[in-house]
Amino acid sequence: MEYISDRELLKTTLEKMGISGHFDSLGLQFHLVEYHKGELLVAPFKPMDQLLPESWFRSQPPFSLSAGTF
Repeated sequence: MEYISDRELLKTTLEKMGISGHFDSLGLQFHLVEYHKGELLVAPFKPMDQLLPESWFRSQPPFSLSAGTF
């Protein structure tokens, strides 16, 4: 995850997408954030083992992705 601190890009994006029009509150602070493949939107800086209880990992069978398994 990376915060983008380009104020002009933020302004242009908000105007182009009409984002401010979706909210009744005034003075909301918006930020541009770039997420990379594989990052979790809810907690991009926390590894999965911190989000899920240890028991979840013990209860899941090992798996592998290989051609023809779908």
